[in-house]
Formats: sequence, structure tokens, C-alpha cells
Amino acid sequence: MAAVAVVGLLAGLAPFNDNSFFTHLTTGRGIVDSLSVPHTDPYTFTSAAEPWVVQSWLASALYGGLDAVGGVLAIRIFTGVVTAALAALVWRLSRPAGALLPRLALSGGTVLMGIVVWSERPLLLGLLFFALTLALVHEDRIDVRWAVPLFWVWANVHGSFPLGLVLLGTLWVGGLLDRTRPQRTARLLLWSTVGAVLGGVLNPYGVRLLVFPLDLLSKREQLQHVVEWQRPDLGDRYAQIFVVVAVVAVVAAIRSRRWAVVLPVAVFLVAALLGARNVAVASIAFAGIAAPALHGIGSITTSGRGPRARLTLMVAAALALVGSVVLLGRDNFELRAYPVEAVEWIDANGGFGDDARWAHTDTTGNYLTLRFDGAVPIFMDDRMELHPPELIEDYLVLNAGEQGWATVLDRWAIDAVLWPTDRDLAAELVASTDWEAVEWPWRPAEGEFSDSADPLAPPYLIACRTGTPLCDTLRPT
Repeated sequence: MAAVAVVGLLAGLAPFNDNSFFTHLTTGRGIVDSLSVPHTDPYTFTSAAEPWVVQSWLASALYGGLDAVGGVLAIRIFTGVVTAALAALVWRLSRPAGALLPRLALSGGTVLMGIVVWSERPLLLGLLFFALTLALVHEDRIDVRWAVPLFWVWANVHGSFPLGLVLLGTLWVGGLLDRTRPQRTARLLLWSTVGAVLGGVLNPYGVRLLVFPLDLLSKREQLQHVVEWQRPDLGDRYAQIFVVVAVVAVVAAIRSRRWAVVLPVAVFLVAALLGARNVAVASIAFAGIAAPALHGIGSITTSGRGPRARLTLMVAAALALVGSVVLLGRDNFELRAYPVEAVEWIDANGGFGDDARWAHTDTTGNYLTLRFDGAVPIFMDDRMELHPPELIEDYLVLNAGEQGWATVLDRWAIDAVLWPTDRDLAAELVASTDWEAVEWPWRPAEGEFSDSADPLAPPYLIACRTGTPLCDTLRPT
């Protein structure tokens, strides 16, 4: 457990690079400063009038509060504590397996995958609450009524709380099919539902928070363009690790011959295969559900005590200390994937003044929100649940560089464009007489784009409408 917790800790202490977190943090700062939550979009000039339910308002407020007390470093430490607790809890859930081999296959694989898929977003807290729900199922000594505050907080932290109810529901139905009278699971399901309903009503948004997950799922057409809502790519390392964990869980389900194992494993396996964002949830579910069915496999036990255990704890503590010092000594943000230098150049030349309308990618929108603390209106970000369908369709045209891109830029009265040069739209802008490429990394004299040594940081094209005052402002001497 100590070794697994250290892995989780060091994964959580890494510099932040998730674009969604940028908006969560900026929103949290605004909540702390104003002591109120936003009800309309404050960041874009395209969706400014759209009603906005900040489903993760409590997580954003927590980020804002930690930032006010100790800066972004305090949020990194908090994230590390959460990932360490989650990793340790996942290992604890696999205890019924007994031997080292099946526990490593389930929990070790889950934590190893977590290095890639556990990010600093509010979903991380949702994963922790999901694991705590599993702990309530197995730990008979804990009063099931703790599910009420757990689900109240979960409902206000992240929209994944229905997955906890699905977990309990499948365990309960499976128990009924097994004719085992799962009374504890039934009580847990009852109190968890009470907590979720209270959390979905007693909040700044009222019942709209409760129905937010349903409203989000109704926008499947828009969400299908988001990578994490698409099927996992088996070429990715995390997906390959998940395959191993899933195979072990399926073997355990077959070995158990119990519906209380087969049903939840099947439900969460299907969910993970349909959407990459469900992979992390499914792997945690497998660790807690399949472990008892793997008891008796392997000969190396994990219940030893004595000098070796104490030595392991000392080594784990030393690794945690040294790793924490090294990681926390790095910058709080890892921004190689964002147009940092291009944005600095535009800002230094006054390109964001006078309400200039810039078109950019959705991830760049999240970065701009963080960089300017929401003071510069953006074109688009990754909040697909907020933006109207017509904006998303127009964005997809730009992102693919399809015919009609010029009409889209005209429709939204775009003055300038900041776009990666490895996308088709950049070449279309350079070829158009209505647009002028004004600065790095496009060199008109050389007639080509410059190359980037870092695959995470493609060069960016800066273009403005030909003959406009903004072009005169941006054009280098």
C-alpha cells in the first residue's frame, strides 16, 4: 500500500497541464473574489448570453480557496494528497484477493494507468468518491448513513455522481439474482440516493444541478467530437493497461459465477468501451468488485509484518519526500502544448485590445482564460455542454479547415486568428488574399512554416484581416 500510495502521490504532484483545469481554476478564483457563482458564461464573446451551470462549482471554489491561501502550489499539494489517497484506497479494495499477483493485476494496473488518466480536474475527486462508495460496500464497520454527506459533496463537485448510484444498483440487483438478500447494499443505495438528491437541490443552482448529467448526455452529438467521450484508442498506453485489468476482471466474473460480480463488471466494461472518460471509473470498479473472486490465485501473500514491512515503509517515505521536493520545485504549469510565446507577442503588441475578436482552438481558449484571468473574451473553449450547437458546428468547420471556413469567420466577426500551423486552416489563411500572416512562426520571405522540435508545441500562425487597423498594430517593423 505504501509503494502504491507513493506512485499516486508523485503522479498528483506533477505540474498542471490540463486545459479544462485552467477554466476550473479561473472560475474558482472568481467565486472566491465575488462570493458568488456565475450563472451565465463570463469568458466567451460567442456564448456570453448562454446560461451556465457550473456543475463542479464546489471543486472550483476549493481550487480558488487553496489558491488564495497558498497559490497554485497549494492546489498541487492537495492534488497529490488526493491521488495518494485514491491509490491507497484502490489497493485496499483489492485486499479480498489475498495474494500479490491478482492485487497487482487489478489495483497495480489501475494505479499505473492513473499516472496517465488521473488529472487535476474535478473528475479526480469524483474518482475518489467512487472508490469511497466501494469501501462503504465492503467495510461493514462503517455506518451506511455516511453515504448522505458523501453523495451531497460528490453531486456538487462533479457530474459523475450517478455512476456511484449505478454501481450500487448493479450490486443490489446482482445480489437479488444471487438470492443473497443484499440488505447493506440496499441501505447504501437508499442513503446514497438521498444524499444525491439533497446535493442536487441544496446548492446555488437548485435542481438544475441534479439534472445536469442528463442534460449533458442529451448532447451526445456534440460530445462525440470530444476525445474523452469517444471510444478508447487501443494504441494509447493507458488503454493497453486497461485491457489487462479488464481481462482479469472478466476472468474473476467467470470464476465467481455470481451476478453481483458479473453484472457490475459487464456494465462498467461496456461503459469504458463506449467512452474513454469511463476507463478510470471502470478500473476502480473492477478492483473492488472482482478481487474476492480471485482469492486463492498466487502464493505470495500481502499480509506480512515485521522488519521487511518497516523497511518498505521507510523506503517509500524517503521516495515520497525526495520525489515531492523534486516535483514541487518545478513550475506549477506545463504549457508546452499551448501557444505561450505567440500569446505573449500578441499581448505585447496590443493585439488583444479594443475588443479584438480572435478565433482559436478550444484548448487555446482555456489557456487564454487562465492567462488573462477571464479578462480577454475568447472564441471557444472545451465546455461543450455550454456552447450552442451552431457554434460547435462552426468550430468543427474551422478545426478541419473545411470549405466554408471564411463564412464562419465572417459570421462571428472575427478580426484575427491564432491557429496551429499543422492544421489545414493555417494554410487556407495564408493562401487567402483577405487574410495576412503577420508574425512568427510564419516567415513570408522564406515562404514556409518553421518546424518545431517539440511535438507537443506546434508552431502557431497569427493572421489578421488584410487592411484592418489590427493588422497595422500587429505587423512587425
